[in-house]
Amino acid sequence: MLETWVIAYNALDHQNNLMYDYETIRGKTAKDALKQRFGRDFTRLTGDAGRYAEIILYKGYFADNTIHLSGRGVQLCYAAIRR
Repeated sequence: MLETWVIAYNALDHQNNLMYDYETIRGKTAKDALKQRFGRDFTRLTGDAGRYAEIILYKGYFADNTIHLSGRGVQLCYAAIRR
């Protein structure tokens, strides 16, 4: 079963701009959904490292100009793995 995730912050596509639409993506896990959307691998950032996030996700979906959270509403921070 695929889960839905909302991209609330996307520095990869939008650099430092804050005015853009949220995006809903689907995947088995958050990392799987990110890999399908961007075609690259990501690493999870926790604690103080979260301030360097390139992508911020919430579990849920975006509709009617509102993020509808599912589960505990945890903010997940990710950074792209550079090779």
